[in-house]
Amino acid sequence: MTRLRQYAGLRPAAAAIVLVGLVAMAALSGCASVDFDRAVATTNQDAAGFTNGGLTLAQTDAQRAARAADGRRTAEPAPGTRRRRATRAG
Repeated sequence: MTRLRQYAGLRPAAAAIVLVGLVAMAALSGCASVDFDRAVATTNQDAAGFTNGGLTLAQTDAQRAARAADGRRTAEPAPGTRRRRATRAG
């Protein structure tokens, strides 16, 4: 404890609080694991009317790039159609 106090400039009570906090944080971080695949599957099941079972999670750079390309493609008007001009009311 004296070494910790010597380097960090902490009183023994403060050093003990820091030590307890670090132990608690380490214990809680081990319990906070998430299974993303299962979470996405549950969301697809619970919100099937909204997602049509098509919700996916892009986990790699290649998947993100493919999704970005899909987004650009769907933002463009369909071939043979014209964009409507915005009209001002008034």
